[in-house]
Amino acid sequence: MVPMETKRSDEIQILETEPEQLKNVYVGRMERLLRLRGEHEAELNGQGLRLLDRAIFAAYCACRESGAEDRARIILREANVTLQEPAGQLELPHTERLSRTGTDG
Repeated sequence: MVPMETKRSDEIQILETEPEQLKNVYVGRMERLLRLRGEHEAELNGQGLRLLDRAIFAAYCACRESGAEDRARIILREANVTLQEPAGQLELPHTERLSRTGTDG
């Protein structure tokens, strides 16, 4: 279990992080997830791909909320990933679409 003091310290560090630093973290996370997907696509089953695709979508949403949507869209375009608006769904090669809410239905 993490001591309470450490937890509060981490929260303060996050709150004090500059917006541009957060954008870089979110964009870097999305790039890493896309790279992992490309490197391990052949090894993953459908559930593994779906989980990774949901993580990519969540990373995109974090980019969008932090103001890095343009950068995120460029990265998705280069990775051959389509984002369909206004439904906000990512269409990744060989997988099903992921909704913005993360629910099926």
